[in-house]
Amino acid sequence: MIVVPSPPIVEPPPQVVKKCQGVGEDKALKKRSRVATFGQPMGATGSFTKALIEKGKESTKTEEVQEHGYSIRDALIDRVHDGRWMVRMQHERITVPRAANKELKIGAMSEVVAATEQGAKELQANIDQLRAELESSKRLHKDLKQEVDTMHASLQGAQDDRARLEEDVLSLTEALALLEAKLKAKGLKVLIAYKASRRFKSGLKKMG
Repeated sequence: MIVVPSPPIVEPPPQVVKKCQGVGEDKALKKRSRVATFGQPMGATGSFTKALIEKGKESTKTEEVQEHGYSIRDALIDRVHDGRWMVRMQHERITVPRAANKELKIGAMSEVVAATEQGAKELQANIDQLRAELESSKRLHKDLKQEVDTMHASLQGAQDDRARLEEDVLSLTEALALLEAKLKAKGLKVLIAYKASRRFKSGLKKMG
């Protein structure tokens, strides 16, 4: 199981922190400078004092304008740095899940490849087993065919022997019938010859 790491906590860049501190220090120094300037003793003459006051007001306005310009510029610079920092942070937040997603995809692909290889091995084993069974069936079929051929040859021989026996029986039957006919004819001839003999006639006389 792949653990997705949490996005890292991105700290603001050091230049942003340093810039903010620098802006605060510059404002404090300028404020103290203005206080020190207006706190100095004035001259005796009113015109000189008025001139100094006017000059101080103009200087204050100029400093305020410059300070306002510096503040806007610093704010823009800070805004740019903050934008870069936010972009970097968002980029890192996107990069970390993307890397984790890539690792998940690689892990999933590895599991799919491993499962495919295992399935291929099992399929190859089944194919080898079926091939062995097919070869065994072929050998058994060959042996059975040889036995059938042997039995068929034996049956054909038995049929031939039976045909020869039937022919022999028929020949013997015919010979026996011929012999019986010959015996009958011969016996009839013997009987006729006996009846024609003197012994038969004398015997009839004695009986009569």
